[in-house]
Amino acid sequence: MSHTTPIGAGSSQGTTAPRALRLRIVNISNGQVKVALTLPVTLVSVAQRLGARLLPPDASVEEVVAQAEQQGVAQLAWVDAVHDERLELTLE
Repeated sequence: MSHTTPIGAGSSQGTTAPRALRLRIVNISNGQVKVALTLPVTLVSVAQRLGARLLPPDASVEEVVAQAEQQGVAQLAWVDAVHDERLELTLE
């Protein structure tokens, strides 16, 4: 994966802990959604222990969680030019 870019932040909705992780993989050429996945945050740590990579190497889980706690939502997007895909990750 290459080029990580924050794509925005939601409005402040208090300091409640994030509850859901949303993952979308979109084909860049035609805009078609290839994968749409929603996981409870409690399963994210389980997935990581099983070897799932949910963030690119230069992104920190702690930074994303902190942004979600402060702003109500954290959003990241990056492009995989090799596969012509855009990966969008939202932590709410």
